[in-house]
Amino acid sequence: MKARPPVQSASSRWPLARWLIVSLMLVGVFFRIATLDQRVYWVDEVATSVRASGYPLATVVEQVTTGAELSRDDLLQYQRLSPERTWSDTLSALSQNPEHAPLYFLIVRGWAEWFGSSVVAIRSLSVGFGLLVLPALYGLCQRLFSAPVGGMAVALFSVSPFFVAYAQEARPYSLWTLLLVLSCGSLLSALERDRALDWLAYALAATLGLYTSILTTPVLLAQGLYVGLLRWPRSKGQSLVLGDRVSHYLLVVGSAIALFSPWLWVIYQQRSLLQANVVWMQQPLSPALIVGTWLYSLVILFFDCPVVPEPSVALAVEAAIALAVLGLLGAAFFHLCRTAPRRVWLLLIAFSLSTLVPLALIDLITGGQASATPRYLIPAQLGGLIAVAHWLTTSPWRRRLAAGLIGLSLVSCWVGLAHTPDYLKTRSRSNGAIAARLGQASNPLLIAESAQTFDLLSLSHSLRDPIGIRILPMPQLPTDLDLCRPTFLLSPSAALQTNLPTNARLEPAYQPRLLTAEDRHLALWQLISGDPLPDEPQYRGRRDCAEPQR
Repeated sequence: MKARPPVQSASSRWPLARWLIVSLMLVGVFFRIATLDQRVYWVDEVATSVRASGYPLATVVEQVTTGAELSRDDLLQYQRLSPERTWSDTLSALSQNPEHAPLYFLIVRGWAEWFGSSVVAIRSLSVGFGLLVLPALYGLCQRLFSAPVGGMAVALFSVSPFFVAYAQEARPYSLWTLLLVLSCGSLLSALERDRALDWLAYALAATLGLYTSILTTPVLLAQGLYVGLLRWPRSKGQSLVLGDRVSHYLLVVGSAIALFSPWLWVIYQQRSLLQANVVWMQQPLSPALIVGTWLYSLVILFFDCPVVPEPSVALAVEAAIALAVLGLLGAAFFHLCRTAPRRVWLLLIAFSLSTLVPLALIDLITGGQASATPRYLIPAQLGGLIAVAHWLTTSPWRRRLAAGLIGLSLVSCWVGLAHTPDYLKTRSRSNGAIAARLGQASNPLLIAESAQTFDLLSLSHSLRDPIGIRILPMPQLPTDLDLCRPTFLLSPSAALQTNLPTNARLEPAYQPRLLTAEDRHLALWQLISGDPLPDEPQYRGRRDCAEPQR
């Protein structure tokens, strides 16, 4: 009789699993740093640099929208630290945008003083926060489930296209992700052991979370709902959560809110500015597109490739893979609620819905699009990733499925090295193409209106050749404009287009591919002059252009 091969125990397989996890972590580090200096430094990242450098956004707009010709260095100076701008200037600038809690931007200020204001330096801070999520996530999953689930979650997070992309952003979201995971872990520890040190850790995570993102508020409310629901119904002999733990939770969260009250006062004082700064959230978006964004936000946890807007085989393949990923997420949450203890699945469900539900309700009331922003749904994405990690470790065939899912994420990250995710940079995603088109002209002039000021600050990172830039205070071309010089307009408004010289016309120089009908985008137009200049005083004494400039 043929002897059976020895069966490997879980302990003998674990060293191999650890090597695989470490390998995926290293691959994840590579994906996070490989193109750190090449991705578009988009308008939100520009706002990070400007605020951290101590310039109020309104001040920048006022100083550059004079109509005078500027260079790219004139725009870049507002994104670098200078001796004239101190920490108090940074605090003052942050107070002009109260919708953004100040902690991350203050850390950026200190980081830039040590490592400089370059794109790589500023983005490397987010990379560091993203890597710190890995041990925190492992600890949370180990507390919720077991060490293998923690290892699986770390592997999935390391190569998740979504979290890799946001780890490269000079924005607070990597820090917020870290604090969200720490808050869940410290809350579990506090509820289980009811020690002062654990409650202090939760209070610290909650306070820092509030100072990182105002969206921490609904997360804390969801965690409070979780603490309250754990007591009802109470099973016989239940000792995990008693009334004193609810009291401790209320005391801790109340203390966190009290510590956050200085910024709440800033929000109250600057409430009119806040309303003006978030007006984009109130712009209407079709319900179908909002729901589609919710689903897309979950799919990009594991699969993200360039969007194909036209019907094609590639679109059919992408749709099939996306549906499979959604089905996997649904199965994972269903399995979680069926098999995990109530204290586990209740926390993950409450946490996952913590920002989605209130933002969706706001959209329902206002008809806006606040919930159609993937970065605001990070709790749902973290909850989905943990649920999938738990589901994949429950049977051998699911562990084999994990290899396919990780492979899908690796392919997505590899594609992402050459193609920035479409959802990430919004209208700034065309910066490279616009800069390339401008570089084809000799000594070009780029004209924009004050509304495009921060688009130009973002574009300045992509410009290489000497290019003149003029930002108009009014939607009217300057009378000293040399129509023989290659002149381009950046997304001119209807008012500006109606105020063109009578001998000039606009021709498209670059038009991006739109992802949706509501897609916010930048376009480049060239000002063409071929007819004689009009016999008007402001144009007398100037030469005509014999040929249209190209």
